[in-house]
Amino acid sequence: MNVKGTENFLRGLENAAHLPGQLVFISSVSVYGLEEGHMISETQELNGETPYARSKIAAEKKCQEWAAKMNVPLLILRLPLIVGPNAPGNLGAMVNAIRKGFYFNVGNRLTKKSLVLAEDIAKWLLSLPKSSGIYHLSDQYDPTMAEIETWIAQSLHKNNPRSLPNWLINILSKMGDLLGPKFPLNSHKVKKLSLTLTFSSEKASRELGWKPQIVIHKKELI
Repeated sequence: MNVKGTENFLRGLENAAHLPGQLVFISSVSVYGLEEGHMISETQELNGETPYARSKIAAEKKCQEWAAKMNVPLLILRLPLIVGPNAPGNLGAMVNAIRKGFYFNVGNRLTKKSLVLAEDIAKWLLSLPKSSGIYHLSDQYDPTMAEIETWIAQSLHKNNPRSLPNWLINILSKMGDLLGPKFPLNSHKVKKLSLTLTFSSEKASRELGWKPQIVIHKKELI
């Protein structure tokens, strides 16, 4: 979908009366294929192996080839967890689980993750001058898992999530390994929750004036 949809979109632009003054492609930090790292920069190699990561890598390449051929400035934004109403991906799954009371603390709650507000991206793009390049956008605070869980619970007016004992986490993760992706927990998910993964948006701040809000300072956003 990412690749074919991008190809169709670019083909449509070629048939339009006027080319755009700038092309912005929303990508993902999943293109790096990393589960752990601190303040990762845009120069990191693209080693993503999941179908989603591969599709984003391929779509980025299509945009780069088209922009070079048509001489249109291209801005690629590789985003971490996006926060807003109906948040997508893993963050959305966490919100829904806390809302329903099915979420439990797992792994090291002091690990940090990068977040970015959807509204910050939208407002910033409206005032952005024509530019080219690849950039990360994050809130530059990188909260801990404990802070994220507490913030979500408070935003939803729910009690803070409870913690599971390690022996039970081990049993449930092994069950998930056997039962497949529909089971809410497995060894891979536990590992990911126990590792810090943050991305530097210093380049966007320095070159493009990116000035984000801190996600967990926003109240009742989700």
